Amino acid sequence: MIRALKIQLRPDEQVAVNVHGTALPVAYDYYLQGRGYLHDSSAKPEHLENALTMLAQALQLDPNFGAAHAARGEALWARYQATKDKKWIAPARSACDQAVALANAGSRGHICLGLLLNGTGHYEDAASEFQRALQLDAADDDAYIGLGRAYTAMNKLNDAEQTYQRAIELRPNYYRGYAWLAFFYLQQAQYEKAAEIYTRLTRLAPENPEAYYNLGAAYLFLGKDDQAIEALEHSIRIRPSPAGYSNLGTAYYGARRFADAVRNYREAIKYDARNHDLWNNLASAYYFGGQRPEAMEAYRKALELAQQELLVNPRDAGLLGDIASCYARMGERKNAQEHLDRSLKLGHSDKDLLFNAAVVYMDMDEQRVALEWLQKAVAAGYSPSRIQSSPTFDGLRGNPRFQQILQQAPHP
Repeated sequence: MIRALKIQLRPDEQVAVNVHGTALPVAYDYYLQGRGYLHDSSAKPEHLENALTMLAQALQLDPNFGAAHAARGEALWARYQATKDKKWIAPARSACDQAVALANAGSRGHICLGLLLNGTGHYEDAASEFQRALQLDAADDDAYIGLGRAYTAMNKLNDAEQTYQRAIELRPNYYRGYAWLAFFYLQQAQYEKAAEIYTRLTRLAPENPEAYYNLGAAYLFLGKDDQAIEALEHSIRIRPSPAGYSNLGTAYYGARRFADAVRNYREAIKYDARNHDLWNNLASAYYFGGQRPEAMEAYRKALELAQQELLVNPRDAGLLGDIASCYARMGERKNAQEHLDRSLKLGHSDKDLLFNAAVVYMDMDEQRVALEWLQKAVAAGYSPSRIQSSPTFDGLRGNPRFQQILQQAPHP
């Protein structure tokens, strides 16, 4: 895969491949501490600030320490992802660029750039950066994970799967490679495979709540709602998180327990108030729970946040689909149709986008068209149990075509 792109490294980078990038042991120690905090920040968000503090210490001692600049760029990008505040993007990119320019960061400078390029919709350029990283360090599993994400966005699904598997081969006892492969399987409607890996992760990292809230999500797609709720509640007991509360809210939403769904979605928003998806979920729970004014207010908030994110990555097909869904539920048909068309054009045959199209057309009161998209979603592998649990389709329960589509669905 690396040679196929015929990417050339600069001579100074080739020389620096096996060099730490600093002659100061204390600076390197601060860097290692910063890296440790950064890797742990997904499970413990407060560690992001610790990472930035440690990396600042390293760079104060050695301003030419490329790997520390790269780690700082990754941490600043993580801060953008946590806050959705665009002011962190430019300094993150500057830190990544500086790491590459110094030519002593090894693979980390290119990984840093690849993360930002993936996150801003420049998937082909991101793949090139991760390939450069792998030329510098063929054993860097982070580069393989980033490359797998780029390949997924480019719809190179076989390459993506193989790339994630390579990351696992390199570090068979490390959590992250398995987590991304499992998420890939969820995206590809291979729910049993995803659940199997997430179950393995609960044994590999039993104190990590992420394993349990993702396992809960996989169980929901498999129609194992009781097991899903058990896993999600266990995740929250380990450590409350927006994803844990949100997924639990979704379980209650599918059970038509809208008040419980609202309660959990609101808890999720307490931890991540800038997440448009959480506001969209809350709005839907309000909507079907009969609280229409509250629903419209939450949809407007979701739309505002999603539009801000779209400025960062205009090629995010899922985000465009979310915006279309908000507009449709708010009765703004023209805007809904425009954003839905853009979403489907970018998203190829993605099952989630096909399902979202069915939802949008239902909300625009076009049942016949909605059924056509629902059939496409099922053919692409979308979970029949999630369709059954969606209140959007309650008006079609007695429709023979709807029942036929569900009966033709392949088993997970």
